Amino acid sequence: MMPYTPSYYVKLLERSGFSMARDLLAWEFPTTVHEDPRLLRAAARLNRNQKLTVRPINLRRFDEEAELVRTLYNAAHGAN
Repeated sequence: MMPYTPSYYVKLLERSGFSMARDLLAWEFPTTVHEDPRLLRAAARLNRNQKLTVRPINLRRFDEEAELVRTLYNAAHGAN
């Protein structure tokens, strides 16, 4: 779900005076990710840490969940 950018764009942008500010990483998980024991263990560790809660999205409350994702995204990227 990330846009594809051809590698020659880097030179075009640098020649225009732009420079990289930060790396942007993306991960793609299969739709069966909820069954992956490694990810379940990682989520359990994060939940025990109490600084982060990992939970599935409740599609019955889609509008509220989408608003929460928007709020979290904006808070995390406010300084970008």
